[in-house]
Amino acid sequence: MHGITGHFEKIWQSNGKPQEFWPDWLYDDLPEGVAIWSLGYPARGTDWMPGSSLALPDRAANLLPRLLAEPGLQQGNIVFVAHSLGGLVVEQILRNAEISGRHDSSAADFLDRVRGVAFIGTPHSGSDIASLLIQIGVVRASAALIGLGRNDPHLRDLNRWFRAFSYGRLRSVVLQETKKYWGVFVVQPDSSDPGLEPASPVIPIDENHLSIVKPKDRSADTYVHLRKFLSGDFTPPQTAIVPKSELADVKAETEATRKTADRILEAVRSAPPARPVGRPPPCGPGQTLVHERSLRQGWRGRRSWSGRRSRP
Repeated sequence: MHGITGHFEKIWQSNGKPQEFWPDWLYDDLPEGVAIWSLGYPARGTDWMPGSSLALPDRAANLLPRLLAEPGLQQGNIVFVAHSLGGLVVEQILRNAEISGRHDSSAADFLDRVRGVAFIGTPHSGSDIASLLIQIGVVRASAALIGLGRNDPHLRDLNRWFRAFSYGRLRSVVLQETKKYWGVFVVQPDSSDPGLEPASPVIPIDENHLSIVKPKDRSADTYVHLRKFLSGDFTPPQTAIVPKSELADVKAETEATRKTADRILEAVRSAPPARPVGRPPPCGPGQTLVHERSLRQGWRGRRSWSGRRSRP
């Protein structure tokens, strides 16, 4: 999934000579049975550029039905590899699928089969350069670019949702650019971190926002990390299925335990109050005198034992 001003094929060209569509390398290097798809969508950066652009929520609403209608995606696990804005589009698609899945079985099935996301230079909390371009009115920022402003409220909300949604459900890898592009960081380090650690640590890459998706060869960091990630185990967690007969036994045992607990609680409530510790029991004057004398005799006995002479 490419980002803003990207192209489904051109953005994924290697930086070597000759240039190659490097996702084909993954097709060769990954286990048999893995298919590689590249999704393209219009995403111009300014209204001066050719083409069109949609705001993030609208773009996700546009792409999800297209994915659900694709015959080749009706079965099998799905793992997204997304660059820049593409990572945010993926998150919004998953969020829309969660909502639609409540009444659309195809959306629910699609969501269940999504097993991972690889984020490459994704601005989870927006971009400073996008904020600057938005403020320069002559640039005429597109609808897609306007939604990428630094600390955009929608992006913060989307990131909070994704952290909660992905916990224990999705595998992720995060690749972070560490070099400036034309003198500026397109995505600042803190914005490229979606907050998924320690399960998904951020991996810094010695590349800028564009070169990070243009590996020179198969030994480039970006390619090595993606190949390892995509070669991992995306088998869905097994759900324990308990027969109805066993459920009945568990229910009976739970009910018996509850009744036993109720009897113990009732016995505790009906028991006489406990006497304070360290105080003599209630008694008459004569008994009190004997008690005091007993204490004195015990003290005198201890003094005698220590070798001292006691008084008669």
